[in-house]
Amino acid sequence: MPIWGWVCVGLVVLTVLFFVWINIDEKRTRRRYEADGVAVLGWIVQANDDLYAPGNFDKPAQILVCFDAEANPPDSFMAKLAERVGELKGEDPDRKAEAKVARLVNDETYQPFKRFLLPKEFTGGREVYSMHVWVQRALLPERVLQYVFVRCLVLENDQNSRPLMVEYKTGDKKFRGKPGDRHPDDDEAEDDEE
Repeated sequence: MPIWGWVCVGLVVLTVLFFVWINIDEKRTRRRYEADGVAVLGWIVQANDDLYAPGNFDKPAQILVCFDAEANPPDSFMAKLAERVGELKGEDPDRKAEAKVARLVNDETYQPFKRFLLPKEFTGGREVYSMHVWVQRALLPERVLQYVFVRCLVLENDQNSRPLMVEYKTGDKKFRGKPGDRHPDDDEAEDDEE
């Protein structure tokens, strides 16, 4: 076999080994998150528009995460806060706390291994982080983003870890829509009117 034949065989073998290594690494990462991660809701501030339509490719989203027990199960505070952050997109506010948050939402660079603590004067004193998550279509109902949050596992004490998306639960259906469309307490308000 000529030298180019061996080069081609070598490239094919290296490619196969690369994908095997990625698969093993992903399984090891998932096991670590399942053992040490904290289950949280990642409230969507903004997501790639492609995620709201049928498609095959996974895409990023910016989310807000709070490790307080009050934020899990869903609370209206986090839904409204995510909407408020999203409203700062394209803005240049004068107030220092809002300006800091606006810079985060205006920077669309995917930064999976960074988390940013929002100013407490912006969050009313709660410890809320802005993060980026890789939204996996395989975990989305009908492979389309339909909810105002994603369920994630986060390594709380590892500032350089990324949030890992996990499956939705059956009760999540009442939170369908894009950020700003619906709040968890909207159903309660409707119930009060009846």
